[in-house]
Amino acid sequence: YDTTQDLQAGINQRMTNGYLPNGLSWQAGRFYVLYVRTDFTGTAWQIVTSDVDLQAVNRDLQPWLAQDYIPFDVTLAQGRYMTLLIQLPEKIAEQWSLEGVLPNGLQGLIEEKLLAGYNPWGLLVDDVANVLFLGG
Repeated sequence: YDTTQDLQAGINQRMTNGYLPNGLSWQAGRFYVLYVRTDFTGTAWQIVTSDVDLQAVNRDLQPWLAQDYIPFDVTLAQGRYMTLLIQLPEKIAEQWSLEGVLPNGLQGLIEEKLLAGYNPWGLLVDDVANVLFLGG
């Protein structure tokens, strides 16, 4: 998608037709969305922008998490974090975590989080690997 307006229209149309936006990426000035056809569909969605700071992401997502939105993916666009949130009729996770690590520490981080009951759900690799985990 070339613009945020195109992105919004595209996600709305696909969700109406039974597709769930499961991934979000920004590359070469365009948004890309990975859609999965599924029987359970989201009831609503949001993209929340935040400063490039994991604490800012956590703070900015709180109002949406209180409304039962779940983080589905994160990307870096135009110098800001963009988190894709989906509201589902049933909760698929009780907790989430967004963690940053140097790429050579990625395997160790994932193994640690798996042992703690979290599953890797989204991935953004720039200078740092940012992994979105869902758990509980």
